[in-house]
Amino acid sequence: VMDSTLVKEFQLLLKSDKGEVPLCERVIRDGPEFLTCKLARCLDIRGLTRDPILVLRFGDFAVERSGLVELPTPIITSVSPQQLNDTGIETITIEGYEFGRPLGPNDDFQKACEDMRNSTKNYSFIQKFGTPIVKIGDANCRISYHTEELVRCVISEPVRPPRNQPKRGQSR
Repeated sequence: VMDSTLVKEFQLLLKSDKGEVPLCERVIRDGPEFLTCKLARCLDIRGLTRDPILVLRFGDFAVERSGLVELPTPIITSVSPQQLNDTGIETITIEGYEFGRPLGPNDDFQKACEDMRNSTKNYSFIQKFGTPIVKIGDANCRISYHTEELVRCVISEPVRPPRNQPKRGQSR
């Protein structure tokens, strides 16, 4: 017979060298020998690597398995414009999938999670939240707009270091 204190000690986690994220929002005792993990609908996976380890903890006993979970990563389908000048201000549009949902003001994960739960749109089990980081050459591209499928950013610094000027008497 399962003691109710063991229910409190049961954990199912995703773990990487950057941290751990609990998968269960609640653990429910289903009879004398079974526990049910009610999966969290909104997971903050920003601190995890692409292939975290799945960990089952029950009291001081833990089992770890790698290769069972792979988190979604961004997939780029198009970038425009396709050619850039070395200098000048350029707006870049990147289209694709899995760019993550915007966190909103002050990187408020809880607020973004609450908004997602209250939405009528169906979302996949694992949602990524945060602001993408875009770098083109040597230039940081400042995000001006972002959804799960589109990132628009602005480059206002050189995308590569300046070319060396030819020495006196040499041509380019």
